[in-house]
Amino acid sequence: MKEKSKRVSKSPTLSQIAESAGVSKATASMALNNNPLIAKETRRRVLKIAQEKNYRPNFFARRLSSGQTESITLFCIVDDRESSGWVLPSTWNYYNPILKSAYFTLMEDNYQLQFEIVTYEEAVNKRIILNKTLDSSTDGLLLLITSKNDYSFLAELSDFPLVTLNATVSSSFCSVKVNDQLGTYEAVNYLLSLGHQDIAHIKGPTDHFNVASRHEGYLKALQKAGINPSPNYIKEGDWRIDSGERLMSELLELETPLSAVFCCNDHMAIGALRAIKNKGLRVPEDISIIGYDDSEIAKVAIPELTSIQPPLEELGRTGANEILRLIKGKNIQTHHVVISPKLIKRNSCGPAPGNDKTAILV
Repeated sequence: MKEKSKRVSKSPTLSQIAESAGVSKATASMALNNNPLIAKETRRRVLKIAQEKNYRPNFFARRLSSGQTESITLFCIVDDRESSGWVLPSTWNYYNPILKSAYFTLMEDNYQLQFEIVTYEEAVNKRIILNKTLDSSTDGLLLLITSKNDYSFLAELSDFPLVTLNATVSSSFCSVKVNDQLGTYEAVNYLLSLGHQDIAHIKGPTDHFNVASRHEGYLKALQKAGINPSPNYIKEGDWRIDSGERLMSELLELETPLSAVFCCNDHMAIGALRAIKNKGLRVPEDISIIGYDDSEIAKVAIPELTSIQPPLEELGRTGANEILRLIKGKNIQTHHVVISPKLIKRNSCGPAPGNDKTAILV
């Protein structure tokens, strides 16, 4: 369990920062805005005091006074850079459309997108995200949330334009996310409509928001159908093809045979497909498979993989438009946007063995 971040006192005024630094209010303002006319030592002193006192400039006042178009910073908050999954093709394939669509949407409005990966520890203890708002180098923040943590430290940014992507962490901040629970619910319902009842689930890492939502959708669909899934049918992978193959091999050794499996991403589904073929079984005649992400690998698999298609470009575009709306101050109401994914039916799903229902392909 990660230590909860400490709440801080109310941010001081610019006048108080100037008084503590022994300079005028105008000099303090120019120092905080990186004005080259201010001596380096003076700027260093003002910034040091501002950080010690947790000073945050009034965003809208600064915006009105400067009249400048600046940039938006997108932070991806991960648990650890080495194990965050960003080096995995599956993870990059998922987030790349979000970044791309956010970039082009902001560019159309003459904004630049800065992108940084920061660990949760750096965000809380080194205050990297909070300090970014002190140097006047960004007009707003997009936070790409991946893991379940305590995000109460963001309360210090309650008056700063901020939108979270991929998860809602507070009712105070705008958010945009995909309805992963709905996507999985529809996938499992599709398998149920084909007569499957023994449906396994290969999850991703439990501490990820996406994984939790998808697992909830899996359980909800089965429970609504009056099916209590065996704990043996639920396995936790790590997004990689190898983990999907290993876990599917374990599932195939169970005394109670399964007829279908839902995998939390396409790469693990491809691994499961390989394990099934290595066992001498067929997809979908013996076992049906559904993945998640609708990535390129799903379209070249043999057979082609049925998958959930999350509208990732729409997510990035919507997030960018939300931050622009907050920055312009025309409507600063908090929005929580949830986008529905789509089930893409291909050849990896068929009727349950012994069931005469016919799969509907699109």
